[in-house]
Amino acid sequence: MIPFLIFTSCKNNTIPTGEVSASVIEYKVTYLSEKAGSIPTKMLPGKMTVIFAGHFVLNRIEGFFGQFSLMYIGNLKKKSVITMLKLFDKKYVYYGKNGELPCGFSELKNLSIEETGNTRDLLGLNCKELLISSDENQSFYILCSDEIEVKNPNVTTPFKKIEEVLLEFNTKLSMLDMKLTATSIQEKKISWDIFRVAEDYKERPKEFMENTIHELFK
Repeated sequence: MIPFLIFTSCKNNTIPTGEVSASVIEYKVTYLSEKAGSIPTKMLPGKMTVIFAGHFVLNRIEGFFGQFSLMYIGNLKKKSVITMLKLFDKKYVYYGKNGELPCGFSELKNLSIEETGNTRDLLGLNCKELLISSDENQSFYILCSDEIEVKNPNVTTPFKKIEEVLLEFNTKLSMLDMKLTATSIQEKKISWDIFRVAEDYKERPKEFMENTIHELFK
């Protein structure tokens, strides 16, 4: 027990204390199919929150009246991600290796990123339009902006080659095909504590986390 507590403490010790100014982006989640396995997607969470502070990023999606949450804590400097999964009273965590994608996501094979030359305004920000294609997906457009100042904002995602913050994009979590569109962007003071892993999360291997996430949407 003592070595485990020390190990967990060391992981959290890389995070500062106190408060920090953060960019908080809320996204609307649009599901691209009516069902995820046997579950109607209209029952699934309709919002995702992303918080950038320093070289950390938190991605959070919650649903079922707080009984389900999936959080990713990314270290943009180390290119590593912590996956935290809560299911009712069960809480699990996986500490990803440097360069490893979050649990539930896969690399996009033969990813192609093409600048269209078009720009669009979204929430008062000038956004660049990109055309994305890969072996796994039909082509789709992305809107991204460099007016939110974050260095390497996507290095812990399948879109690591894109240097601007994504404000409208498609992605796939396990079996869920989604489109995410930013609905609000705010600068807020937050506590660094949101990037810490609570002690009641039990560490599990990646295979366990991947299988558990996949089973949710069968």
